[in-house]
Order: sequence, then C-alpha cells, then structure tokens
Amino acid sequence: MRFISARSGGDVLRLQAVYLALAMGGSIAVMTVVSGFLFEHLQHATFWVMVALVVPALFLRPATPVQHA
Repeated sequence: MRFISARSGGDVLRLQAVYLALAMGGSIAVMTVVSGFLFEHLQHATFWVMVALVVPALFLRPATPVQHA
C-alpha cells in the first residue's frame, strides 16, 4: 500500500487493479485447495465445516450508532 500511495496519476489505478487481482485471485486459489482437501477427507461432512465457519458471523455484528431524534 505504501508503494501504491507513493505513486501518482494513472499508475495508482493500475497498481490498485493488480493489488486487488492478486489478493482476490490468491484467496480464491487458497480456498479452492483447502475445500478440495476437506472434501477429499470428509466428503459430505464438508458442509458442516462450512456451517461451523458461518455460525460466529451470526453473533458478530458491528454496533449501530444511536440516532437521537
């Protein structure tokens, strides 16, 4: 990010696009490998692993600011 912020003009847009592509593409590639490994060893129980990963998200939520009328 410091490298990108040190640039100016059109370079910033191109560098941000590369950064985003690598981050998103890399995370999808890693998760594909992990899910393949899980499915190979757990078969249909992989669904329950996904459920276990989602359950904490049901309870973790950002605090909403109080609006005074």
